[in-house]
Amino acid sequence: MTNPELSILNFIEQNERATQREIAEQVGVSLGTVNILLKRMIRTGWVKVERLQANSLKYFLTPSGIANKVERTYGYVVRTYQEINRLRARIVTVTNAVAKVNHAEHICFLGEGDELSEMVHDLIRTRVFTTSCHLYKTIEELMECAEYENSTPVIVWNNSTEELLKKHNISCVNMMGMVEI
Repeated sequence: MTNPELSILNFIEQNERATQREIAEQVGVSLGTVNILLKRMIRTGWVKVERLQANSLKYFLTPSGIANKVERTYGYVVRTYQEINRLRARIVTVTNAVAKVNHAEHICFLGEGDELSEMVHDLIRTRVFTTSCHLYKTIEELMECAEYENSTPVIVWNNSTEELLKKHNISCVNMMGMVEI
């Protein structure tokens, strides 16, 4: 999560005896930033601190801290789903534009089993494209398929896949250059 306050709240909830240094390492911010944010969270009543020993503290979330964490988490989830839906719509728009420009009966997607390939696979299953689309994980699968011909547009989203296709003299469109994320 990109919000350091939410990440700190989550980490404290899971690790009450965590040191500020451990929080900083886990959240990926500086020790000074953790110190400042914890002081602010203590002042606002989201976090309470209890001294266990002279050099040992215990942080825990208050009810308002838990409520704040839930509210922030909900906002994060909503924003994430909005971004996913925008990306899905943009993939459909780009793919349909590539199909139209190339007068293509088929579009081939080529990419490893990552989150974007799962999204493309889901879009193919829901039949939202204006033309027939297929997803392949390897160049060998692509070249062996019945839908692929030299004129079939191939869409990728990974620079290394694009470079690999160039080495095999296969032209492609890297949709990451066309998709606004």
